[in-house]
Amino acid sequence: MTLANLENLVLINKLKVEPTDQYEFDGMVSAAKIVCRIHKSKDYQRAVSLH
Repeated sequence: MTLANLENLVLINKLKVEPTDQYEFDGMVSAAKIVCRIHKSKDYQRAVSLH
């Protein structure tokens, strides 16, 4: 979805703009880094190849 699409949803009151939350953003980035580390691990790769 493009930014223009999101802005249109805001204009017709189908989407609400919320203030940014640095703590929430940092938590999502941290979780993504953990998932990347897990997927790169040899144990995960070995488990996936067995299925």
